[in-house]
Amino acid sequence: MNRWLRAGVDRLASQQHRWRRGELFATRAPGGGNRSLVGRLLAALVVTSLCIYVAAVAGLWWSGGRLIEDSARKQAVQWLAELDELGTPIYATRRPEPAMRALSARLKNVPEIIYVRYYDASGGRVLGEYTARAREPRLALTAETLSTAPAKPGNRPYQLAELDGARVRVTAPVQVRVLAPDALLDLAHGPARESMKVIGFLDFVFDAGAQQAQFERSLIGGSLALALVFGVAVVLGRRKIRRAMAPLTELQEPLARLARGDIDVDMSKGGGDREIAAIREALNVTITALKERADALRRAECDALTGLVNQRYFKRQLALERSHVERDGETSAVLCIDLDRFRAVNDVVGDAAGDRLLIQVAGLLRARIRDNDLLARFEGDEFIALIRGVNRDGAVKVARSINHVVQEFQFAAGEERFPVTVSIGIAMLDASQPTAEVALAQAAAACALAKTRGGNRHQVHDGDEAKLSPDSNSPAWSRYIQTAIQDNALKFVYQPILGLHDDAGEMYELLLRLVAPGGELVSPTAFLPVADRFGLLAELDHWVIRRACEELARVRAGGRSATFFVNLSGHVFEEGEVLMRIVGEELARHKLPGEHLVFEITEQAAIRQLDRARAVVEGIGKLGCRFALDDFGSGFSSLNYLKHLPAAFIKISGTFVHNMMSDALDEVMVRSIVQIANALGMQTVAESVEDRETLQRIAELGVSFAQGHAIARPAEALPDPGFFASHRWFRARTGSSKVNSSGPLVRSARKR
Repeated sequence: MNRWLRAGVDRLASQQHRWRRGELFATRAPGGGNRSLVGRLLAALVVTSLCIYVAAVAGLWWSGGRLIEDSARKQAVQWLAELDELGTPIYATRRPEPAMRALSARLKNVPEIIYVRYYDASGGRVLGEYTARAREPRLALTAETLSTAPAKPGNRPYQLAELDGARVRVTAPVQVRVLAPDALLDLAHGPARESMKVIGFLDFVFDAGAQQAQFERSLIGGSLALALVFGVAVVLGRRKIRRAMAPLTELQEPLARLARGDIDVDMSKGGGDREIAAIREALNVTITALKERADALRRAECDALTGLVNQRYFKRQLALERSHVERDGETSAVLCIDLDRFRAVNDVVGDAAGDRLLIQVAGLLRARIRDNDLLARFEGDEFIALIRGVNRDGAVKVARSINHVVQEFQFAAGEERFPVTVSIGIAMLDASQPTAEVALAQAAAACALAKTRGGNRHQVHDGDEAKLSPDSNSPAWSRYIQTAIQDNALKFVYQPILGLHDDAGEMYELLLRLVAPGGELVSPTAFLPVADRFGLLAELDHWVIRRACEELARVRAGGRSATFFVNLSGHVFEEGEVLMRIVGEELARHKLPGEHLVFEITEQAAIRQLDRARAVVEGIGKLGCRFALDDFGSGFSSLNYLKHLPAAFIKISGTFVHNMMSDALDEVMVRSIVQIANALGMQTVAESVEDRETLQRIAELGVSFAQGHAIARPAEALPDPGFFASHRWFRARTGSSKVNSSGPLVRSARKR
């Protein structure tokens, strides 16, 4: 019995140890995490069932053992009385053999009695003996048994001793009643007149092993039946747990997706108990809140039209990238991408078509950059791209591919088809950049330079071509521009415009420069994008008009009759009445004839706001001033609208003039522009005339005026009054003219 109990306890301890180590029902969640709740519940079910089972079996074994022991004792006492009675004849006669034969016959079919011995009163001599087994060792009577005093009548003393296994040894004195001698004739004697006398001893061994074996077999069968019951209960419990936990288990995969940041999950489906339904509802409420928050962030950080990130988000990521390249010593690139002639599409087919164009161009640009790069729409038709982990050559390669793919694209709006090109400015972002804003401003400046060179090209920011002071896109730099306007820290440099066929007198284009700290002159390519971003272009236009009139009055006061070509921004068309008022006031203040002022507006700026431009040009014309369309040809599709603008001059873009001696198509373009201008009664000015051969050729094509390094570089002071007389066309025509290149040299840049 004890052996079975110990084995059961050992098995339970082993199962509990395995459970603690996670070896039993070790159901793990996907990804190798902790055990699942279902597995833990099943393990708890099994362990609990095992504990109950072992406790029940141990209780059965313990109580069964106690029952066997009690039964053995009771049977031994019963046999004591019977054997005492059967052995009486042994002490009553001198011949014990008949009594022993009767005893043997009685015990022959009683396997529980191992032996029986009858001793004399001294306990030393055996009067009779029965042995069921051969070689059964004879056990001597103990001194305690021999010294047992006779009990009172009605009581029977005996001793029980457990041997090994289920055997019990019973020893007891054999007693008889004895009457006192004087009580023999007393018929009314009572128990007090009697006493007990020991006449011998009875010793036998009772073996309950057969009963115990039968009981153990019954107990084992019962234990197995109980184990089967518990096994069935575990299987049914396991099925019930899995079924009850199935709705909760189904939440595992959506929750894993949610943990990975995927909020496009639906947890409303599925059954389950009230608690699980509450969990689903809470999760759905949380997911809905996350979606609303994500939508709010998307609206706050994305452009509503194109779906690209907006300016605020891009600047934040650009600052992070600036810290990254400084820490890791890498380089990235910022690309400023601006559509050429976008306003023409808006003006011809409407704003809705313009929006569709922006959406399609955004798709083209997104396809040309990598997933880890960033593309944003800043404002209007301007896009900014952050190309991570590239050097200068890599950035140029990306820009070249963008130019190519956009140029191949044609935008269709009804029956109209529009060619699309972009100008791209490139600025490198590395540890040498003081701030991310500087790189952004440099890219914008390079983009502006690419536009002045005809568009449909890319331009890498170069300090010699577009100088920028530190933090040029910061509020501090914008305040510096405002201060420069107030303190006249801006100035003009002059570039002569030469009449090729007639002596038109002195004509100069006034090119704006900003005087930086230290006296360095900063070209408009650097500070105009900053002025545009901070809304300072209108103030610059007003300053330019007032200062140009002052300079013209000063020159005329010196006895020289000069005509100034003055550059204005496209913002003048948005405040036409203010412009006309300022021009009229300045002409009256300085007593100037209006025909000596020519205001230059880029072709693209005029076409974007054609109706306003025509009204402004006509209003300024009433004051005697004239207009010139600058950079003409960069938007060649606008020739259809030229007749609607009463401009006096067309300034042919330098992109055609610069290479016309080696590119027949450029020469054709120049000839076509001249013919159209002549038909409309307009004069032409060729820009970027760099050599005498080009000068002679444009004169042969009928160009009216020329300006460029072949004539003179921009200078801070007007040339000598005899400059134009020494450069008459008949001298250049015969090859006898000497191109004057004297005067201070200022590297050419984008004009104001």
